[in-house]
Amino acid sequence: MFKPTSFAAFAVFAAINVSWAQDFNIYDPSYSSMINWGYADRGPDQTISISYGGTTATATTAVAVAGSVVSLKVGGKEFIASGGHGSGLSWAFHPQLPGYPSGECYNPTSGGTAGDDWRPGWNTPPYHGPSTSAILQPLSQRPIDELRSLVRLAFYVPQGWNGYGGCTANYPIERSPYYYSDEGYGNLSPFVMRQTVSFGLQAQGVGWVPNVLNVEGDITADNDALEHHKIYDNVSIAYLLPDFTNFYYFNPDPAAFDNGLHALNRASQGFYGSQLPVIATADGAYAIGVIEGQSAQEARNVQQGNLPPHNERHYYWMNYSDGSTYFPLQTLQATFYHTTPSGDDCSWASCENLAAGTKLRHTVHYVFGNLSQVQYALQVIYNSQHCNLDPDVFNWEEYISMYPSLGSDFPDQTRAQDDWFNLGILENRHGSYKFWAPAYRAANPDVDTYCQGSNSCAIAHYVSYGRNEHRPLWP
Repeated sequence: MFKPTSFAAFAVFAAINVSWAQDFNIYDPSYSSMINWGYADRGPDQTISISYGGTTATATTAVAVAGSVVSLKVGGKEFIASGGHGSGLSWAFHPQLPGYPSGECYNPTSGGTAGDDWRPGWNTPPYHGPSTSAILQPLSQRPIDELRSLVRLAFYVPQGWNGYGGCTANYPIERSPYYYSDEGYGNLSPFVMRQTVSFGLQAQGVGWVPNVLNVEGDITADNDALEHHKIYDNVSIAYLLPDFTNFYYFNPDPAAFDNGLHALNRASQGFYGSQLPVIATADGAYAIGVIEGQSAQEARNVQQGNLPPHNERHYYWMNYSDGSTYFPLQTLQATFYHTTPSGDDCSWASCENLAAGTKLRHTVHYVFGNLSQVQYALQVIYNSQHCNLDPDVFNWEEYISMYPSLGSDFPDQTRAQDDWFNLGILENRHGSYKFWAPAYRAANPDVDTYCQGSNSCAIAHYVSYGRNEHRPLWP
């Protein structure tokens, strides 16, 4: 969380009791504002749920933090820490504008500003007063259990305040499209985000995976002047309660030498590139991990080696429990970098433009459950994104030729691939003349035992191991 110039107000929290922090970071609607920019019709808070295997999970978005996720409960256990604006499960990103600070001092955020926690009457825990981030439409829930919000993002660091790295926020508030809050708690930005939140994922070749919270964010620029903006990164970040104390990384690539779940020494920050961070309670009964979302088209781009530069993703975790802050929490985050085609970090000259009407869309899957459930679901999602379109495994023209009845329904590559993802792998179909997952399992009993009948698992094994080991494809 952001710290203002003066730390005197926080001194009392220097040796905070973790159990007390656990309590005040749990969202309580009875201590939360239902007003947004003077409007009382932007709510109420919205909650969806999913039941699976005797367990029920719920997710809640709240007016007080402009539609950000304030609660994820699994079997009644709260995961999300939401004791203030900018925490919870929210979005932030870093545009760049010549002559103005970047980084934390130019950081539009979905959940409000640091100044919002200082509003009179709302400046004590749990800090759920009105948000500067503006709700443009009332929070809603679709019949299919999908939470929706439309929000104008606020700059997290208010005008004139100091941010991390010693910068001072200095926004061009005297001219459009910037809007300044007369109350002085924050500045609205010229960026609008549409967010959707849902449970469950149809994983290619496996079927329905229920223990996934899908969070999708679309950011648009709403003024012609934004042709001069450049975009550095977009971040989905989840703050977790203090009892999530154990850190892991999970490498889902079966070809990696360190494939599997690995415990980490607890440190202040971790960065693991494509390796997936997982944080759990000490007993492993509750855990959460994160992986980027991919559409079928994104999966094709990965396989073809032409993933767009703005879809480079990295994962971080952070630990705020070192005693130096009043907020002993942990975070998971997925960061989507906007880089040059060469992969270098962008500068003003090379960052991607965000002109008026341009839409940035990113999807993140937060996988929850116990440690083994999280590991399994992360592996399933990874496999469905990275292995099932290998050219040895799937050839769309051969697929249609082997199943002529599909030809009229799926006459092109995109729709044939979508059918393969959604039905073909599950129904034991041939994806190509060369490879058939049931035959590969039958020809390799150790693979069959390991995969326990899963075609998607067999495909991942072949792509990552079997091909290089010259394993038999047929019994």
